Amino acid sequence: MRAGSNWVDTYGGPHLLLAEELLPYWHGAKDWRNHLDPLDDSDYARACRITGWLGVVPCGPSTALVLSGDVGRIAWFADAHRGGHLVQCIAANDEKDIETAIRSGEIANLLRSSTEVAEFSTGISGNMWLFDSALPGSDLESNCEVLELEPGRYRVLAEGLESKSFTVIIRHIKAIEFGLLSEDATKRRQTGRLKR
Repeated sequence: MRAGSNWVDTYGGPHLLLAEELLPYWHGAKDWRNHLDPLDDSDYARACRITGWLGVVPCGPSTALVLSGDVGRIAWFADAHRGGHLVQCIAANDEKDIETAIRSGEIANLLRSSTEVAEFSTGISGNMWLFDSALPGSDLESNCEVLELEPGRYRVLAEGLESKSFTVIIRHIKAIEFGLLSEDATKRRQTGRLKR
């Protein structure tokens, strides 16, 4: 498990996780007036109307995953199981304590009771971009992170974690489908119970 190359911040609005193939469809704060106005259909206003830790909004021919609810920078911690954790730091004395907690079983137990769940699909590249939802997808030069996932469908669970040394929001990303085969079908094929 390793932290992503950087912590991604925003100007106060939500973060976005978007398939690389959809970047040209996201226009950020272009034509934004007021996200409290339901008639404001700018991308940024639609993202700001997500009030939970996870939400999905239309983007081009697919959807974008909105990471909202709290303000704080986010880093990607990949794991060896075709997924990982997006960790949003609300407060921390030492960021090393966060990584130690992610490696512990405490996070897995916490996420089992999560009521915030969303799903997303990658594009054919598998690359998912994490960035400030106010920015246009066609103009990302810094303050972003690329999650290199296998192409497929993923489930995200979100939960808050508070300890003596930090307060974070954990969003666990786990693969549920690769290509055209689901996780269950892949297991059946590997055990010989699914004919090709």
